[in-house]
Amino acid sequence: MDQTISLDPAGSAERRASGRRMKAQPQSRRTTEAERGIAHDRPFCLSERHAQILQLAARGLLDREIGDEVGLAPQTVRHYLTAIRSRLNARNTAHAVAIALTEQIITLEE
Repeated sequence: MDQTISLDPAGSAERRASGRRMKAQPQSRRTTEAERGIAHDRPFCLSERHAQILQLAARGLLDREIGDEVGLAPQTVRHYLTAIRSRLNARNTAHAVAIALTEQIITLEE
């Protein structure tokens, strides 16, 4: 008795042999950059909210103070600042502020 063991999922070998293709599975819907408020005309793809938080950080406000100003929890502000540093490829928040000022993403005017 010669038995063959197939490592293919059930039926896939037969589908390949017959030339039939499997129907593509629908992908989960991802939000577009426009839906998230990211404008391509803004440098480094920072949203208005990112720029707002960075502007407040440039004024020297603490995470808690920024949160109070914009209605966010301090931890959420920290997440925003982490995303900003990542998008600007900055070493720390002061570096992110310096980059944003140089690229005219934010200003020091109030």
